[in-house]
Amino acid sequence: MTVPKATYAREHFSDPRMERLQNEVKNLRALIAMCPFIDGVLVQDEPLTTSASRVKHRLGRSPKGVILLKSSPPASVGFSAAQPTDTVSAVHVQASASTTATLWFW
Repeated sequence: MTVPKATYAREHFSDPRMERLQNEVKNLRALIAMCPFIDGVLVQDEPLTTSASRVKHRLGRSPKGVILLKSSPPASVGFSAAQPTDTVSAVHVQASASTTATLWFW
């Protein structure tokens, strides 16, 4: 799942309240755009082990980070110290115990 890019076209109104509303929407969009987590991909039911597991993330770029959303059984997860030379399509992820995880790559 990738977050779609939203389009925004400013309209000009004679009503100053509508102009203020559009300015607030513009400011809110700028704040959201600054959040690095928004542009990400959900990877579900990925089997992970205590050694480096290759995970295809489908971002189309090297990920900035990974967030563990769910794991069964519980485990902590992070990038492995040893990464492939090209991380645009896949990275190595390692878990504290063998688990099936849902991950958010951003």
